[in-house]
Amino acid sequence: MLLRHLSILAVSLPLAACVIDKGNDDSSTTAATDTATDTATSDEPTGTASNSSSADDTGATTGETGLPNNPCIDTPTVLAVDEPSPLGFSAAELLAGKLGQRSTTLTFAGEPTTLSDDLKNKQLPLTLDLRHEGGEVRFIDAEPNPDYDDSGNESGLGGECTDRLEVDVEIDFVTAAKEFDEHRQATLTATTVERADLRLELAPPGLMGSLDPTTVYSDPAWVLTALELDGIWQGSAAGGSVLNEVHVGGDNGTVGFGPLAAWGDPIGL
Repeated sequence: MLLRHLSILAVSLPLAACVIDKGNDDSSTTAATDTATDTATSDEPTGTASNSSSADDTGATTGETGLPNNPCIDTPTVLAVDEPSPLGFSAAELLAGKLGQRSTTLTFAGEPTTLSDDLKNKQLPLTLDLRHEGGEVRFIDAEPNPDYDDSGNESGLGGECTDRLEVDVEIDFVTAAKEFDEHRQATLTATTVERADLRLELAPPGLMGSLDPTTVYSDPAWVLTALELDGIWQGSAAGGSVLNEVHVGGDNGTVGFGPLAAWGDPIGL
């Protein structure tokens, strides 16, 4: 699946465009405060636009997902939480040490200059709780799609087809004054037992907290159109970003996508 991602830069620079493929396995998020304004691109599973599934003799659901013009064909197999996956580890082993509540800080970026003065560099106490309460566990076998046509892909990037484990979880992302008061279902994705990645759309349809997206930027030409929560759990550390998409200048303007705020521990590749 291809998605247009454009980077929000300082106001003295134009918004630069690029097109990337959203694969899921090696997404990197740096949560340190001093990187909150860096360009961010994160990965999600490819080829999951359609789903046809059936139950096998063991009761596990299997099937193939993917449309003809997706670069990968994903075949999911439902596993028990303690059942080893073909990757060599189970969901229980992946989740060990990653679940539970932690207190940290959400720090807003200092740029661009159009960011509301009320939010620039603002630090909010944040409580994050990651839980697994019986959510489905899936092993995804990802294979190249022989019918994939990349003739309309201006970037020339097709993405890698990577086998992975997916675990449906619940997450609370709550600041002390409830600017964010998000209680959501999400999916952890992993290719190794050490690291799990999460990407969650917060808006649209809308935030549960009191933050008004229309007030995030002081310039009315900057319109925030989407918010996403990006996170990595690696060992005992967890960190990520709140990413935002911004339309500048109306229908004939430009689009930016990048970090609005950073949370938790700094985690690299």
